[in-house]
Order: sequence, then C-alpha cells, then structure tokens
Amino acid sequence: MKKLLIVVCLLFGISHLYSQNYYSVSVVQPPSLETNAVTDVSTCFYDSIQIGDPNLATGGLPPYVYAWFPTYGLSDTAISNPMALPDDTTTYTITVTDQNNCTSWLQITVNIDPCAGIIKLSNSFEFNVYPNPNNTGLFNISIAGKKLYADYDLRVYSIYGQELYQQKITADDKLWSGSIDLSNIAGKGMYILEISNKHIKNYQKIIIH
Repeated sequence: MKKLLIVVCLLFGISHLYSQNYYSVSVVQPPSLETNAVTDVSTCFYDSIQIGDPNLATGGLPPYVYAWFPTYGLSDTAISNPMALPDDTTTYTITVTDQNNCTSWLQITVNIDPCAGIIKLSNSFEFNVYPNPNNTGLFNISIAGKKLYADYDLRVYSIYGQELYQQKITADDKLWSGSIDLSNIAGKGMYILEISNKHIKNYQKIIIH
C-alpha cells in the first residue's frame, strides 16, 4: 500500500511539472518625446511678448518639466510659454524632460526692434533708477537733460501691460529727482517704469527680487 501511494504521488508531480500556462504580454512604448517647432518672434524695445507654446511638448510620458536658459527677461522659467522681455535680441533654449527622464530641446530667438515712436535714452536725456534691482520696492528716480519739458507722467506696468502705478511729476529746466514705493502694490518680479509726455517717452526695466 505504501509503495502504491508513492507511485501515485510521483505521477501527480510529473503531471504538474509538465502542465504549464503561457501568457502573452504586450509592452506598449510611448511615442518619442518631441518639442514642436515654434517660430522666432520680434517685439519692440521693452515690449513683452509670449514665447513657446502651451502644447510645446508631445510624446514621451507626461507630465513634463520645462527649463529655459538664459532665465533673464522671462516671467517664468518652468512653463512652456512664458512672457519674454529681454533688453536685446536673445536666443533662448528650452529643455523638456518627461517622467522617463527623456529630454528634448529647441531654441527660440526674440528679436528686439527699436520700433518707431519709442525713444531710447540718449546723451541729451538721462533717466536713472536706483537701487535696481532691490528687495524693498523703493526706487529712487532722477531725470536730467539739456532741456526738460515741465510735466511728465510716471507709470509702472507689469510685463503683461497692466498699469500698477501712476504719478504726475514736474521738472525744472534740467533736473528732477524723487522716489516711488511699490512695496504694497508689486511683489517679486520684473516691471516697466515709463516716463513720458507728448514730447518724449522713455522706459526702464525695474526688478524686485
């Protein structure tokens, strides 16, 4: 009886050994990560412009991580379509990384055009803002020239064109100085300070960090 039991167990073991199930597994690879081509852009001196694209990256494994270089003049270096406000023609490189650590990159050039109607600083008109940048929001301003027109409008804009501050100033024949306090109306970031009247228009970039 014992011998028969051993034979039965052996037969069961052999049957189990050769009874195998086979499964088909399909591995789906995501499409390659790509940065979609975008065109270079042009803007006027001290006019902001949006670069990149909301759908800048495709393929790979989202979500994506964006990194722009250089960072100067950009409203946000970690999104696909920031606002750009460089001082001069600048080529930006955008690198996109997906969840698989795959990367793709491209370059976008922002061309700066002086643009008619915008007068840059010249030897006959000096417009100084200091300390700039600073972390207080308090800026000292001085304007000087061979002949200053008496009344000016002083305005501060966000890089999106929203007016944040306005003040009328009166200069004497050759000099005006004063200050503006933006600590309660503007947080960290980049802004445009404009001094203008019907004869002249000048801009300065100011930064609170």
